[in-house]
Amino acid sequence: MNPHIGSDFDDFLAEEGFHQEVEAAAMNKVIACLIAQTMADTLTEAEMARCINTSRAQLDSL
Repeated sequence: MNPHIGSDFDDFLAEEGFHQEVEAAAMNKVIACLIAQTMADTLTEAEMARCINTSRAQLDSL
């Protein structure tokens, strides 16, 4: 019997010890995309930085 039947990619990442790292990177990417989309739709970079209480330089690093 194949031990991998019924498992998923999350199980593989957990077994290899990468699950938390990959999940954190994915969350960062989602947050960066949401910020970029919001800025493109409504706000300037300076306005967005003020809204999230950070500097424009920190916002650029996202």
